[in-house]
Amino acid sequence: MEESELIDRINALDEAPMLLECSKRAKRRFGLRGGLLRNLILSEQVKKSLFDYIDPFSDLDCVVERQEDWSGLSSSLASSIAYAGFYRWEVQTLQRIAAKFKNYPTLPSERLIAWFDGRSEKARISLESLDENLHSNLSAEQLPPAFQTGELDRPFWDRILVLLRRMRALHQFAGDPDILSVLAVFNTADVPEYPPTSLTVDRLQILLASLAMTSINLSLAIKALKVLDAMTRHAITQQGGQIAYMLLAEPMNKSSQITTSIYSDKTGRHIDLRMADANFKNARFKSLKPLIPWTLFQSPYDPGCCEYSDFGFGVGVVASRGTDPVSLVQIEAAEIVALPIEGSMEDAYQIAQNPLQAMEPLPLPGILTQSAQSIVLRVDHAFPSTYLGRPITFFTSALVSENAQ
Repeated sequence: MEESELIDRINALDEAPMLLECSKRAKRRFGLRGGLLRNLILSEQVKKSLFDYIDPFSDLDCVVERQEDWSGLSSSLASSIAYAGFYRWEVQTLQRIAAKFKNYPTLPSERLIAWFDGRSEKARISLESLDENLHSNLSAEQLPPAFQTGELDRPFWDRILVLLRRMRALHQFAGDPDILSVLAVFNTADVPEYPPTSLTVDRLQILLASLAMTSINLSLAIKALKVLDAMTRHAITQQGGQIAYMLLAEPMNKSSQITTSIYSDKTGRHIDLRMADANFKNARFKSLKPLIPWTLFQSPYDPGCCEYSDFGFGVGVVASRGTDPVSLVQIEAAEIVALPIEGSMEDAYQIAQNPLQAMEPLPLPGILTQSAQSIVLRVDHAFPSTYLGRPITFFTSALVSENAQ
């Protein structure tokens, strides 16, 4: 891809003028990088919105020249960009990113920064390369399958994380990639005796969730994961958390309905993957049909003196994929609700269909979008507990009338 072509794609995004305007108001330039630019370069279909290029569990990676620049920029972005609050904006300084880049393997597209600079009358978008090789990073093979020299010396779990990041891109854009050459660098002698850190497990689970929700052919992606797991003495199944266990142990095929949710509360981050039970997935609420399986969340409560603020515990995300097609009309007509329940999380999924009808619904701040191979629900999961004045567990889904075509 040529530099001008990528800039044209960015300029064509609905949010591009306002991103430049936010830079102008704050009198600071800022950049976007990471998965957003990777998807802009690799996606064959041109999309209208910036958010259409964000994977279900990914952040918007932002770059500033000084950390203090972000305060004015973030408030301007939040108040000016529609639905900005339903996405996580991760910001780092250019200096820190450049230092990190030297020590962490990246894809060519991940070395790019798209700068939004509205400081002068000629507000503009420009590209920069972290390794000062802009043309190479745009034209080089964006999905290198093999590990580079030096990467093989990294600790075992670091290599697993790097591999999963590459697998995510390969299976999202290449469909049926030749991945055996990548897996061949692992063997049983590489597996350490010590378990991964909790942070590594967290990152591993998010990568696996993203892989499951974006792969063109999920069955092939799972097959590749099982080969890797066998080569490493099932270290990923044993040490990789609940999502790793579910993906590698459960029978999955093209007809499987798979739903993953990620959210945070006072105790940390919760990551869950479920194979939908047909009856529960299709359980109606009144005359409304769920577009995604009913999914459990815990709504944290913070009884303080401060007024309620949106997304006090971040954004709760549900991504689901299956065989039932969802139309744009259904997405636009979706009604997002929370159904508070009593009892433990462990027992909640055993609830029968009839009690759903008796629950009192709450409108839940949220948006429903189509992303890659899945549909994605983003909600402010702290809202129900604030409304009711106590911590609660609730089911959520996006519902639509069966008359919506």
